[in-house]
Amino acid sequence: MEQIYYSRRIKGVSIPCIIHNGNYFYTKLSVYEDGVVDCWHAVDLKGFRKEIDKGWVVPQVPCNQSFSVHGIGEFEIQEASWMYDNDRFYERVVDIVKQMNPDLKNLHEIQKGERIDERCTFTAAPGTPYREEGKFLINTINGSQQATLYRKDDRLCITELTVYKDRHFRIGMEDDRLFSLEEITDMIQADILYSYPVGGEWLYMPELGNVKVCLLTDPIAKEERIKEIEQWCVRTAGEDDAAQRCIKAYHDYLEWPTEQKRERLKELYLAVPEHERMYLGDMDGKDGDYIRIIYHPERKREV
Repeated sequence: MEQIYYSRRIKGVSIPCIIHNGNYFYTKLSVYEDGVVDCWHAVDLKGFRKEIDKGWVVPQVPCNQSFSVHGIGEFEIQEASWMYDNDRFYERVVDIVKQMNPDLKNLHEIQKGERIDERCTFTAAPGTPYREEGKFLINTINGSQQATLYRKDDRLCITELTVYKDRHFRIGMEDDRLFSLEEITDMIQADILYSYPVGGEWLYMPELGNVKVCLLTDPIAKEERIKEIEQWCVRTAGEDDAAQRCIKAYHDYLEWPTEQKRERLKELYLAVPEHERMYLGDMDGKDGDYIRIIYHPERKREV
């Protein structure tokens, strides 16, 4: 007899929330039909209530505190109008589960040390964004998602930008409309996407509230943001992006250094978005050795 297995798809939705882990972080909460909730780790509904009670998941950020949006920057909240307190936010998540599972049948209760299989424990359930095409033969197209700032109807909003494996994009506040890479690039150039707040501008956070914010970090230049989106699109499509090719070129140079290989490494290094180059190396060296090879090849490598 041959060993076999099957995988079951558990459907869910993602909603905005804030994680309080030292600082405050805007993120998406994954809520599933079986009652599992991912808030940077997987919990069941009882566990989710505990995460709210201990302040790990919060529906509000106090004024004069800062909060971070990954890939966007850090903001200080000057004024705010929030939609939920702790109890109402928990009730909202329970209601979402009920919408998918009206009778609350077969809810999953996570046991300490529970294993998905003989190799992995049940520690996270972040979810995969997808869309479906076709009427009879349904084609599921997976994607990846990140936060973006979007100007719509004369107000600045925070929403999600999703890119799919077929290189189409979706903006969270635009329902089912799909966009091309060229359209996304044009919107970045026109200060519609990834548009930073001006002064003490109000930021609309759908399903959370409105906050008057001040940007605390330097904005990412449009040219570098466009490179980031282009490489993200390539990576999601399953191809090597500039960073992956740059790392390969780096190791190729170390193995057999030539001027031609150094020029190739420089070309690929500059194709990597500037704000992502630090991730080419380890946490200590970052991209320091790339800079040495490209701009100071006469210097010896530190080992």
